[in-house]
Amino acid sequence: MTKADLIVEVSRVVEITRKEAEAIVETILGSIVDGLHEGDKVEIRGFGSFRTRQRAGHIGRNPKTGESVEVEILSKVVDGRGSSGVILNHYSILELLSI
Repeated sequence: MTKADLIVEVSRVVEITRKEAEAIVETILGSIVDGLHEGDKVEIRGFGSFRTRQRAGHIGRNPKTGESVEVEILSKVVDGRGSSGVILNHYSILELLSI
């Protein structure tokens, strides 16, 4: 399901205009992203919980060339299952939410 699909479904179920549904969905998703940016844990009962975790920078290796490369500090969004769950990096979650 995409954000556009979600907007259409909210509009249909609540019987409001698409523009009103879009404002609602944008507000909810924006609030989730803002909370994650601030380092808060976001928990929506029956849906999931998300938090950010920082991964330290380190020296990595380019698997193609064998050259050493510096890997920067990474903030990532982790679902409530921890390391066994789905991990999206900071930019992926923003791209998913189109923010």
